[in-house]
Amino acid sequence: MVGLDTTIENDWYKILAGETASNNNVQLSLSGGSQRTNFSAGANYYRESTVFPGNTDANRKALSFSLNHGSQNGKFNLQFKSAYSFNKSNLIGEDITADYLKAPYGFTLIDDKGKLVWDEATLRYGNPLAGTLRPYVGVTDMINTNLGLTFRPIESITLILNGGYNLLDYDEELQSPRASQSPEVATRGIASFGHSKTRTWSIEPQVKYDTRIATAGKISLLLGGSWQESERANVRLNGSNYSSDGLLGSITGAGTVTVTDDYSLYRYNAGFARLSFNWHQTYLLNASARRDASSRFGPGNRFANFGSIAGGWVFSNARLVADHAKWLSYGKLRVSYGTSGNDGIGNYGFLDTYTPQTNMYQQSLSLFPTRLFNPNYSWEQFRKLEAALEMGF
Repeated sequence: MVGLDTTIENDWYKILAGETASNNNVQLSLSGGSQRTNFSAGANYYRESTVFPGNTDANRKALSFSLNHGSQNGKFNLQFKSAYSFNKSNLIGEDITADYLKAPYGFTLIDDKGKLVWDEATLRYGNPLAGTLRPYVGVTDMINTNLGLTFRPIESITLILNGGYNLLDYDEELQSPRASQSPEVATRGIASFGHSKTRTWSIEPQVKYDTRIATAGKISLLLGGSWQESERANVRLNGSNYSSDGLLGSITGAGTVTVTDDYSLYRYNAGFARLSFNWHQTYLLNASARRDASSRFGPGNRFANFGSIAGGWVFSNARLVADHAKWLSYGKLRVSYGTSGNDGIGNYGFLDTYTPQTNMYQQSLSLFPTRLFNPNYSWEQFRKLEAALEMGF
């Protein structure tokens, strides 16, 4: 083997994963209130180190709060939940344990001055400790909030409002100083910076009406809507040719900078209605209709209509069956037909897309078309017909 010294034996487990990992978890909670109003609040701190060399760890700080309130007359109810967490990680940004499979002997990894050794052996097989000199920092802020309101002005009508807001903000930084790189590969520092933000919110109001017909019939009507939005933005800056490793923490210190970014916005709206009829727990009828809209489709195909109808007969509740078939504990015949849709695809799939080309055309940068505009890009629809017989003995 090139450049290997058989008098040196490397214990890869001890070198690459021989540290002792520890974790700390501290939690604090407080709750209280009365019969109609109660709350709870909590705080948490968590820290975890690793078995890898170097002073690396991951920690999380979190706060949470919830509130429940009901009015004295029982007509109004409020539920509120909110949580915030801050996560920071400076773990090694690569898997250095992949070097377990290297030759078991012959490596001098660090010299007497504490610097990485780049000799004939490490230049050929790599110095597995190089990853420990490439600091990585990832910071995440996350907020989750949900609100639910219920109000019953009269016995037969219930007003419902559900909403939520979520925010995820992520920053990361990875540095590769000259000392962590093989001199055969690069002689200047490299750094990359990334930022990602995802924001979502939703509002869903509903009105529910329940009434009885005589003493054996029940009708329930539900009207509702849904408004949702999800926005995401990402940007990554890659810097190279740093004149000094002391400038790696700033993209402005890079001699060469490349940028990649993407942005997407998703909106979804819907209105729906559902009618249910129940007569003496024996004859059942359900009908629903909805109209959905999604920004993921072309301008002429963003709206779609869906509906369903279902009927059921619990014949085991019929007097004739109950009197003459006592061996039957439950029997139901049901049939249904309905349509549903799906917009679980990527954003902007109906638009023209182009890819920049490195080749020049008439002394100008060129674009290559990768997808053409599709005006027929629309909802995926399902139709389902079902009939079943359910029996219990």
